[in-house]
Amino acid sequence: MTVPYLALDEADLAGKTLIMRVDFNSPVEEVGDDLVLRDTTRIDDHLHTSVMPLFELPKPPRNIVLLAHQGRPGRDDCTTLLPHFVYCRDKLRSKGIETAYVWEGSGSAAVRQLGEEAVASADVLARIRSLPERTVLLLENVRFSEAESNVKGNQPAAFADTPLIRMLAEVNNRVVALDGFSVGHRAQASVVGLAALGPLHAGPVVMREIEQLSQALESPKAPMLLIVGGAKVDDSLSSMQVFLEQGKADTVLTGGLVGLVLLQAQGIQLNEQTETNIAAVTRDLSQTLAKARALMDSFGGNKIRVPVDIALGPQLASAAQRAELTVNRIDPHDPRHIGDIGLQTIAQYACDIAQANTLVMNGPMGRYEWPCFTRGNEEILRYAAYAAQARNAHVLVGGGDTGASLGALSAELVGQVNVCSSGKAFLEVLATGTVESLIGVRMLARR
Repeated sequence: MTVPYLALDEADLAGKTLIMRVDFNSPVEEVGDDLVLRDTTRIDDHLHTSVMPLFELPKPPRNIVLLAHQGRPGRDDCTTLLPHFVYCRDKLRSKGIETAYVWEGSGSAAVRQLGEEAVASADVLARIRSLPERTVLLLENVRFSEAESNVKGNQPAAFADTPLIRMLAEVNNRVVALDGFSVGHRAQASVVGLAALGPLHAGPVVMREIEQLSQALESPKAPMLLIVGGAKVDDSLSSMQVFLEQGKADTVLTGGLVGLVLLQAQGIQLNEQTETNIAAVTRDLSQTLAKARALMDSFGGNKIRVPVDIALGPQLASAAQRAELTVNRIDPHDPRHIGDIGLQTIAQYACDIAQANTLVMNGPMGRYEWPCFTRGNEEILRYAAYAAQARNAHVLVGGGDTGASLGALSAELVGQVNVCSSGKAFLEVLATGTVESLIGVRMLARR
C-alpha cells in the first residue's frame, strides 16, 4: 500500500550524517553494579530493519546518530544508555560497523548529574562532528533533558528551540528521520523538534508500521475482526465505537477489563475485587459504563461478543488453581481475581477468528503474566496465527502487553503475525481511526 510520507529510502544519504530517532526503550535490571537489558526486541528490530541495511546501500550515509530514550523521568528505569550501547557495539561490530557513545567510562551517576549537558553540549557536538565513516553514535537518554517534554506552548516551533535541536542544527550535511513509531504520539523535542532540521523522513520501521495500519484501517479485507482486551478501557471503547460506526469491523471480540465492563453494562454483577480493579483504571466509571451500554444497545449481540465464562484464581496462582464459571454464576463476595476468559468463550471466539480475513488485536484477554491466566490470550493469538497461516489472513497485533505475550507461540506462528512496536500509539490510532492522530506522523514530510 502506498502511503504519502517521504520514506528514508528516497533520501540522498551518500556521505551524509543521518540523525534518526529510534525506540530503544527496554526492560532493565540491576545485576550487581551493572545494568542489564532483559529484552532487546526493540533494539534488534531497529538494528536489523534500519541500521544494518542502511550501511549496505550502494550510497550509504557516512555515519548515523541515534536519538533514544530509556524509561520515564523519576522512575528507576530512567537510566543511562550504556547497556544499550554495549549491546549495539557487540551486534554491529560483526557487520563491520563501529559504535560510539560519548560517556563511555564516565559512570552512570556522573552522567545523571550532567543532566542536560549529557544530552546536548559542545562535547557532544564535537563527538558528532568527529565521527569516522561507518560509525553509529548513540546519544544519551534524551529524557535526561528537562526540555525534552517540558516546553511552553507545546508547539513544533517551541520544541525546535530546545538545547538538543539547537545542537543538532549545527551538524552539517545531515538527513533526519523518525524511525520510532512507538514514540510517534509523544509531543517531545526528539520527535517533533526534528522536523525543524529538514524534511523529516519516515524510517523503515515507521514506514512498515504505517503501511500495516493503513491496510487494516483503510482497506481491510472482509470479514474484518477487531479483538480488544487489556485494561485501557476508555480508549478501547473509543476504538470499538470508531470501527463499528464507520463499518470497518464486522465483529468485535472482547476480553480483559474491557470485556468485563461490557458485562457490567449488561447488568452482570462481578465480584468486589474486579469492580475495584475496573474503577481504578477508568477516568469516570459512570461515564464509562454509560458508553459501554450505548455500544451494547447499538451493536451488542450482533456485532460485539462478550465473555460467556471467566477464569478465577488467587493472586499469582498456578495453572492448577484456575477455576472457571459462567458469567451468571459469579459470587460478588468471591475474593479471587477474575483474570481470563474461559474455555467456552475461547471456543466461540475461535469460530469468529476462523471466518475473518483481517484481524486487529490490541490488549490481552486477561492477566497473562499470572500462570493461571495465560490460556485465553495464548489460544486467541494461536488461532489468529493459524488464520494467517492457513488462509493468508492479515493479522496485526498491537505492541505492549499483547506483543509481549507472543512469546508463548512457536517461532513459525509468530512469523505469521504482524506486530506493531507500540501499545499506546497503536491504541491511539485505533481510537481515532487514523495514523494522522499521532503528532510525530503529522511532522513527517510528504512526497
